[in-house]
Amino acid sequence: MAAQATAAEPVFAGVAYLANASDAPKLFPFSWAIDSLAKRNGTTLDDRFFRALEKSGVHLSRELAARQGVAFALAFDEETASRDRIANRSRLLVTIGAQLVAFDFKEQLALASFPVSVERIEIVPDQAGAAFFTAVRDTLFRLVTSDDRSLLKLAADSYRRLKVRDGLPCKIQTQGATLDSSAARVGNGRFPGNATEVSRQLSDIFARTWITVTNYPLLPSQQSQAVNGKMAGQFSDGRIFNLKVPDPDYLIVLDSAATRRKTVGSSAAGRTDAVGAYMQFTVLEPLTKTRVASGTFKDVIVDQVPALQTEIDEWIPARGAFESLFAGFSSAVRTGDTKWFTEHAVSPSAAQAGPQFHTWLTSKCALSH
Repeated sequence: MAAQATAAEPVFAGVAYLANASDAPKLFPFSWAIDSLAKRNGTTLDDRFFRALEKSGVHLSRELAARQGVAFALAFDEETASRDRIANRSRLLVTIGAQLVAFDFKEQLALASFPVSVERIEIVPDQAGAAFFTAVRDTLFRLVTSDDRSLLKLAADSYRRLKVRDGLPCKIQTQGATLDSSAARVGNGRFPGNATEVSRQLSDIFARTWITVTNYPLLPSQQSQAVNGKMAGQFSDGRIFNLKVPDPDYLIVLDSAATRRKTVGSSAAGRTDAVGAYMQFTVLEPLTKTRVASGTFKDVIVDQVPALQTEIDEWIPARGAFESLFAGFSSAVRTGDTKWFTEHAVSPSAAQAGPQFHTWLTSKCALSH
C-alpha cells in the first residue's frame, strides 16, 4: 500500500473542516463565510491555496479521478475571535488552527500532518452585531490569504517538509502537552490565559519544529482525532471524509510544561528579563508500554522590557523560549548532540537520558539524514 501511496503525482484534495457536516458552519462561522463569499465571487479557498502552492514552487495535481497516491488537504481544526474595547475602538484577536494533512487517497489513510496556526491582531472601529462579524471575517480573510505569514503560505511552504516516503521505519505521534499545575496560572511569569489553548499551541509548535528540524513526519496528533482513531471532516465543496489514523509505533509525550521569568538587569531605558521554558520529553512504545527515553530539559531567552511599557505580554517571550527549547531538543535528537543535552538538562539523570533519544531515532526509526 505504501508503494501505491507515493507512486503517483501528489494530489491537492482541497480545503476541509475537521467537523461533522452539520457542525462545520457553526464551528467555523468566519472561514465558512469567507469561502461562501469567495464562491459567490467565482473563486474558492481551494483555488487560492492551489495558487499559493504553485507560487512557492510546489506542484500538485488537482486531478481527483484517479483516486490514487498521496493527497494533501488543508484542514481547519479551530477558529476563535475575541474583542477588547479600547475607547471607541475594538482590538480584534483572530486565531485559526489548521493542519496540512497528507493521506493515501485510495485507502483513506492519514500518513502525516503539519500544524499551521496563525493569529492576527487588528484595531478597528467599535462595532457590534453584523458589522462585528464582517470585521472579523475580513480580518480572517487577510489572515488566511494576504501576506507572507498567511496560513496559506505557511501551509504551502510546509509541504516541502512533509516527506512522506515509501517504507517509513516507524510511525510517530505526539501526545500532550500537559502544563505543570503550579505554572498554569495567569501572570507572575507563568502561562497567560486559557490552559487548554496554551497546551494546544505548545503541541503544535513542537510538531512544526520537529518536522522542520528532523525532516521526519508525524502522524496527526491525538488531539486532532475523533473516536476510534479517525479524522472526520468535510471538504468545502461538500465531500465527506473519514480518514483512519494508524496506530503509532511510538508516542512523544510532552509533560509538565513550565515557564519562569526573572529580572536580571535594569537601566533608565528599562529592564532585562530572563525567560525560561521547561518541558519533560518522553518517548513511549504503546504496544509494550515501554518507556524508551525520558528527561526534562530547559532553555532561556532574554526579553527586553522598555521602562514606559506598563503591560507585559508574557506569552510572546514564553512562546519564544519554548520555540528555542523545541528546536534545540529536536536538533540534539537528530544529531546526538550530547553537549546540548548536558547544558540544557535540569538534572544529571536527564543529561544521561539525552543520548537515548538519539539512539532511538537513529536505530529504531533508521533516521539517516
